[in-house]
Amino acid sequence: MRLELAAAFLVASLAFSAPAAPAQQSPFSAAITVNERAITYYEIEQRARLLSAMNRLGDLEEQARDDLIDERLQQIAADRVGLVPQEGVIEEAMANFTEQMGMSDAQLNEVLAANGVERETYRDFVANRTLWRGLIRSLFLADARVSEAEVDRAMALARGNSGASIRLSEIILPLSPELEESNRELAAQLSTSLQQGGSFPDAAQTFSVSPSADRGGSMGWLPLGRLPPQITSMVMSMDPGQVTEPMQLQNALAIFKFHGIREEEFTRPRTASAEYLRIFFPAGSGLAAARELDRTLDTCDDFYGHDDSTPDENVTREVLPTEQIPQEIALEIARLDPGEVSISERRDGVVQFLMLCGRTAELSGDTDREQVRAGLFAQRLQSYADSFLEELRADAIIVEK
Repeated sequence: MRLELAAAFLVASLAFSAPAAPAQQSPFSAAITVNERAITYYEIEQRARLLSAMNRLGDLEEQARDDLIDERLQQIAADRVGLVPQEGVIEEAMANFTEQMGMSDAQLNEVLAANGVERETYRDFVANRTLWRGLIRSLFLADARVSEAEVDRAMALARGNSGASIRLSEIILPLSPELEESNRELAAQLSTSLQQGGSFPDAAQTFSVSPSADRGGSMGWLPLGRLPPQITSMVMSMDPGQVTEPMQLQNALAIFKFHGIREEEFTRPRTASAEYLRIFFPAGSGLAAARELDRTLDTCDDFYGHDDSTPDENVTREVLPTEQIPQEIALEIARLDPGEVSISERRDGVVQFLMLCGRTAELSGDTDREQVRAGLFAQRLQSYADSFLEELRADAIIVEK
């Protein structure tokens, strides 16, 4: 037994004050009706006690009410298709749930009793989870099946290897104070237009402030292992030719078009961290100064032997985990090899000099194909379950006393 878990359950019981039925009101009278099915005050009290025993935080009575409403809706949906869980299935689910908490059945009974929770309350809780899981599988099993291609893509994205690369185009709009409001409106308009078939290259050349604007926004083929996690997860849900909604970067909005994914001939490890040198040059002579610096430097270390009058506050050299690198910087250095430079001019004329100093590769073991398939399948089923429950709630008549 995990003694610390049992102790947490016992401590929770001491701090919990159970909700009570209003004066002159029977605890077995209806506190809520869901499509004319009653939820009693006693059920709410018992569920709140169970949640307390499970170490839930927050307004436990409110959580109990919400959970029980959802469960009534789930039961009604199961009744419509004649689904009833077998007693043996419920008993097995209860045993598994208890084991996951690191307790024996006898120890669980002690904890429930210490918290004033009836055994039947615990059984109902587990039984409905089992019922709902079975219902979702029966309704959406076929739609949730995962194809071999989806497993291939997920494994490539998870490992950042197999030489997988993606081809993207981008439009970057700055969010400086004077442009933020207008550019947010522009980004929404562009995204809608491009999703309806508008010319992405024309829009990029007209509006984007990225260095890729002259190429119609094309970023070329980029190794997955170099990209920010937010971008790789976004690609998971896209088909070739799709355009994203505007994505918030640190100081900009981005719109991406996904062109495809391919396997390369060699493996690239996922990047764990990257080191980069960033220098800002003032408007006017900044572009010429950045180009001159590019001709002078072969590595980031060369900068410190360079005779330069750039103020210290305009120079940054950082080593950051991939997930902490600002996305607009991560996207730029994804295109670079160590020692290579990106030079870009912002709309205010300030010039950014960005050199990649180096990358640290992430070491990871092999990913099991069936585990990936099971994970994708579970995510998809959960998505169907969430959407279905929202529909049931929207169509329900719920009356709270």
